Amino acid sequence: MDNNYPNQMPGQMPQQAPGQPPYLPPAPPKGKAGCWGIVGSFLIPILGLILFFTMKDKVEDTKPYLYAAIAGFVIGLILNFVVTPMLMGGLPTP
Repeated sequence: MDNNYPNQMPGQMPQQAPGQPPYLPPAPPKGKAGCWGIVGSFLIPILGLILFFTMKDKVEDTKPYLYAAIAGFVIGLILNFVVTPMLMGGLPTP
């Protein structure tokens, strides 16, 4: 036990002087965007948008979810407008 605080129990915070702001414990560290969340955002872009807006308080940087959702959306458009007509007999001619 610390001799500076004789009335303090072990593991107890010391008493604060009057007029001092209350002690607030440090906030727990935020994690990073998870790999499975990013992969899911790429495969299902709406999931990426949902994760981007809902995980802001739990994850340090939610931009990877948004970037993966945008990339998945763009690649999905490319597959729909370029690859699908090629499989159906060629690109349409104007």
